[in-house]
Amino acid sequence: MNFKAVVYPRIDDKCVKYLSEKLNKLDFDPKFSFIFFSTNFYGKHNNVLKFLKDVIDFDSVCFFVEAFGDEKAIYSSGISLLLFDERVDIFKTGDGILEKELEKIAERLRGYDCALAVYPLLYFPSKIELLKGLARDKLYTTLYQATKRLIFARIHSEWLLRNRVVIPINRVLKILSKAGIPVGSVNIVPMEAKENTPLILHNFEPIGRNVLVLGFKNADIHFKDVFMKKGKSYEETLNVIKKQFAAKDFVNVKKAGVILAEIDGTSVKNYVKRLRLKEIEKGNFIEKLEKEGFKTVTPYGLAFINKETFGSASLGLLSTPLNLYISFFDLEEFFGEALVVGEVLAFDPADFVKFDVSPERKKIFFVDHSALFEYRGEVYRIYEWLSENQKNFFLVFTSCPSAFVKSGENFLSENGRNIYYNGSGTTILLELRDSEKR
Repeated sequence: MNFKAVVYPRIDDKCVKYLSEKLNKLDFDPKFSFIFFSTNFYGKHNNVLKFLKDVIDFDSVCFFVEAFGDEKAIYSSGISLLLFDERVDIFKTGDGILEKELEKIAERLRGYDCALAVYPLLYFPSKIELLKGLARDKLYTTLYQATKRLIFARIHSEWLLRNRVVIPINRVLKILSKAGIPVGSVNIVPMEAKENTPLILHNFEPIGRNVLVLGFKNADIHFKDVFMKKGKSYEETLNVIKKQFAAKDFVNVKKAGVILAEIDGTSVKNYVKRLRLKEIEKGNFIEKLEKEGFKTVTPYGLAFINKETFGSASLGLLSTPLNLYISFFDLEEFFGEALVVGEVLAFDPADFVKFDVSPERKKIFFVDHSALFEYRGEVYRIYEWLSENQKNFFLVFTSCPSAFVKSGENFLSENGRNIYYNGSGTTILLELRDSEKR
């Protein structure tokens, strides 16, 4: 399996002409394409998308990313097409119960070498739906605070899951792992969220709140994180977190499903005020989603420890109007205490892409976009290391890359047997191999 990258690193009127020329000069017939728009292309992308829909007659998956890079540079604007010379089979969940839909897909994946799930991790709906959600949050917050019974947080969590407002990483990977093959997961949350985002398209049609699963042959999935190795016990991992991050507070939490109800006896909204993050009220929150975008990155997180593996996953702490705070992973699998942490204590940004793989094979690195936030001007060191040590690579900066793989490594991000995810610091690698070398 092989791919060719077509990159246009700007947002201007010449984009369509450039893409047209490149597509007309291809020396092979593509069977599948990834299409990556930079997030600052959102709202200006329709003409380009219409052109591509008219000229592309093979399967495609399109979504927005914070940045991408090839063997020449890293780009924060523009569009890239990865055109594959072999077919990639694509499965999509339907309108039924999500878990059952994923079970069906897992059964169909058994003949593949690996798979890649692409879906909206947290969906930001229209204004009307958002107002309904905020009203539900207020109702169940009132019931919870009056009784201190977690059943009300759990009911709200079940509603969020049923309506696919959040699609938890650990639930998706746990089900897809039943296929018995490596599964990568690209879980889209833009750094600046807007109404009806993230936008993910399959053959130029929005998938909404569904999960796409791509079945690959002649390919492998690898995972790594940039942290110290996890401990063999709760106490050991707690010490690892304290060494790896700037730890602020050790707190008790109340949680149910994907809802964080309390931190140290107060709502998350009130606790976040103590961190001196700028408070955001309902009206301002909705206005940001409608206009410039609501920022989903934060310098603070809540580091949980997994009950089964003693791995750890961090949940970012944002200022929102919500009192019942939404998590992107199921919190039931974690202990009831956590560490409030700040920035990661220094490591080499190139660690994001230091995999022990063949330099010759084609490869796509899906790197957590936290690298852009935390390292800013130092991100060039990722490109620098790849240029010196790898060939035939492509970089995609997106949110929370995760995986089910049998790595044999004691990654801090192992939160379930062979299931790896975190709120930052992770990378998955899609490595392609030649058909005759299977």
